[in-house]
Amino acid sequence: MISEQDLKRFEIENLNVIKFSFPRKIIQGDIFDRDMHGAQLAVLLSEMKF
Repeated sequence: MISEQDLKRFEIENLNVIKFSFPRKIIQGDIFDRDMHGAQLAVLLSEMKF
């Protein structure tokens, strides 16, 4: 579970995008990183209804 303090939200109006960032156990680019671009989460978010 991610705490509210660790979750960061960035709104990029020029691109009409909202980005969420949170700490990970394995940093991006590490040899053991299996999801370097967050694509696994993108699929889950695409299935959500807002």
